[in-house]
Amino acid sequence: MDSYITMVSVDGRRQLPVKEAKPILRSIDARNVYDYHKVINTLSPNVPLSDAICISYIGKNRDTRPLIADLTKRIIQKQIKLAILVYRRSFQAETIGTKAWVISNLLQADAFYDDAPDHLFSSFTLCGDSLRIFLVRSGGLSEKEVAKTSAEFSAKLTHVPSLIHHVRGDEPGARKTTMIHRLLYSNAALMARAFAVTLTGPSGNQLQNSYGETINVLHSEEGMSYIVYEKSERILFHRYYQNRKDFQDTAKDLIKYIQGPAP
Repeated sequence: MDSYITMVSVDGRRQLPVKEAKPILRSIDARNVYDYHKVINTLSPNVPLSDAICISYIGKNRDTRPLIADLTKRIIQKQIKLAILVYRRSFQAETIGTKAWVISNLLQADAFYDDAPDHLFSSFTLCGDSLRIFLVRSGGLSEKEVAKTSAEFSAKLTHVPSLIHHVRGDEPGARKTTMIHRLLYSNAALMARAFAVTLTGPSGNQLQNSYGETINVLHSEEGMSYIVYEKSERILFHRYYQNRKDFQDTAKDLIKYIQGPAP
């Protein structure tokens, strides 16, 4: 399958040899390219993205049915225009059939979001300064990962700890570093619920989403700080904290509560 890519659209899935895929790729008009695993799948399908497609690397023996079903849902809801599955990956830019190869053949890709440095580095090598590259993960590159790239790549790379924070960056207050942002942007369980950041809740620091869930964090220097989680106007979690360590422990307890008991 290395010499193929798979395209997923509203019309279904289509597998193409890379030679046949090249002219089709050059007709795709999308500025923003997102990886799937740990990137776009941290967003609910109803979170809008601008002029976007998804590219996902598929390893051997992977069942792609759940992936394609989710991608199709995101296409139908117009979060992305289409999705492309590739079956090769490498730090070497000249490798045909990789994400980098696909991106270099798109009509006008402007930005690429991924959590893996090999995909980002090979894309940067092929596309140069015409492509903005974003590392989507809570931490940066390790020393071993840096050693496989270049100084030019490191200078170009933008670190995005949270995709939901990045795409919602124009919302009022979204660029401020507050306790509620720390709660939201460091927890994938909350990001996946597509909480919107607002500053208009009863505590002045609130998260809310379309499922009727609300989280309020009141942070006070006088020791009356707390986290409250509500659903359909019912308080399900209410916990006080006194300092940053207590806040971190309380946030972890909230995540465990939201995730529910382990299966």
